[in-house]
Formats: sequence, structure tokens, C-alpha cells
Amino acid sequence: AARASRAGARAPESHVMDGVDLTPLLGGGSIAPRPLYWYMPLYDLLWAGTPSAAIRDGDYKLIESFGDYIDLEADNVHRIGRRLELYNLRQDIGETTNLASKMPERAALLSARLREWIKASGSPIPGRNPRYDPARALEVTREKPRA
Repeated sequence: AARASRAGARAPESHVMDGVDLTPLLGGGSIAPRPLYWYMPLYDLLWAGTPSAAIRDGDYKLIESFGDYIDLEADNVHRIGRRLELYNLRQDIGETTNLASKMPERAALLSARLREWIKASGSPIPGRNPRYDPARALEVTREKPRA
């Protein structure tokens, strides 16, 4: 992989390069199709975000919530447990029909690819919070937990 960018910056030799060269697109060319990944290993209660990741591969997008999620279809109820959401974006751009239970093999395959990508990045996958207190589940605070 090239160590220098189009802007002339040079990455240190020890830096892991983990991207795709997009310069062919600048000249009207193309690049090979590839999966796209997103990873949000944190909570953002203002946006109903819980630790999750997504993969877009072809027409399909899988969103995986790792240990809990805000159920937007049930009046923003907080639910415990892993959740998979699978959408065919060619047929359902608004992500209204979750196909995970109708296409469990595709959901499992995309989940495995997503987890491989996360592992290869060196990032941890969030687990259950040992300090979880159901009475404070949706409380917004700046309080720091004691060790």
C-alpha cells in the first residue's frame, strides 16, 4: 500500500493502512465494490444509540446491537439482549422491514463478517456492564463510576 497521500502527507511505517485508494474516482474511474462498515461502541441516549455496528454489502445492510437497544417500534422501550436488523436497501431504502428472522443465514453471515472486521481493527466488542443498575438505565449523568 502507498504510504503517501495525494496531499503529500506520509504515514509512519508503523501505521496500519486500512482503507481503499479512492484516487481513481477523482479521474472518473471506478473502484471494486466492497463492504462498508460502521462501528459505534458507545451509548448516546439523546439519539437512542446503544453499542452497535453495521455492514453494507451489496443491496443488504445489517445492524447489530450488542447487548441492549432502544426499541423505536415500541415507543422507545429499552430492551436487554443482542439484536440483528437486516434490510434490503434496493427494495426498502427507508429500512422499514427487518428481514433478519426471514433470512437468518444472510443475517448470520453478515454478522460474522462484521465481527471479523471489528476484531481485525483491534477494537473490543462491548459486553455486559458489570455495574448495570436497571433503576438508572436511561439516566443521563456526568457521574464517573468508582473503581
